[in-house]
Amino acid sequence: MAADHGVAPGTGDADVVLADYVRERSDTFASTAAARDACYALLGDVEPDVLAPLVNPASLGGPTWPSVRQAWTVIHRRGATLAISNGLSDPFDRRQVSRGPAGALDSGWLGYGVEVYTEMPGRPAQDLTRSWLFDLIYQVSQNVAHHGQFLRLIDRHSVVSMLLEVKGLPAQWLSPEGMAGLLIGLPAASVPASFDTPHGPVRLLAVTLLHPREVAFLESSQDILGNRQALVDRLSALPDGHVNDLGRASVITD
Repeated sequence: MAADHGVAPGTGDADVVLADYVRERSDTFASTAAARDACYALLGDVEPDVLAPLVNPASLGGPTWPSVRQAWTVIHRRGATLAISNGLSDPFDRRQVSRGPAGALDSGWLGYGVEVYTEMPGRPAQDLTRSWLFDLIYQVSQNVAHHGQFLRLIDRHSVVSMLLEVKGLPAQWLSPEGMAGLLIGLPAASVPASFDTPHGPVRLLAVTLLHPREVAFLESSQDILGNRQALVDRLSALPDGHVNDLGRASVITD
């Protein structure tokens, strides 16, 4: 017969810590979501339902977002449509924090610390989820999650450049190899640079397509940083230069 030492199951310190963490994370999730929703509401008319994949890409081997859920919000502005990620700034769950996500801030409370958006004049001629606009913001969002330290990259360079294979873009916006160039983080006069939460600010990063001639200029010398800054300066000089107007001319005319 097993000895009875008079010991009953109890709640250990680890259980108390976990319970406190779960409670704080729930409160943080709610406060961050409220701040994010309030910010998005200031940008225009927010569609009530977010866009979300039927099957989470993370379950198929894709990047995992801080709270696992992946979503995008559509906002109708005056004469424009804006699609923005909704969840890259969610708090990480405890298992992810214990694995040390490189982009986690304040023990993961702000997720990756950013949300990314892209804007176009008017409305897509087709279902938004099948448009180049959504494919663009979808791919950039996944790249941010995959990178893990994107906010540090932005803090260092202010604006970063990228090449992606974006579905549905007109041929005149693609390189001979079928790639689209873009800038992430171009300043936008009509969209705030960040929104505040109880755990700090979350950055809002514009995704702006580059004309193939602008991509060629960017890669025309070893001074990539200088060339990129020249593009930033020229695009920023345009009214709403962050907006993806497929009818605009290249800012590089040489």
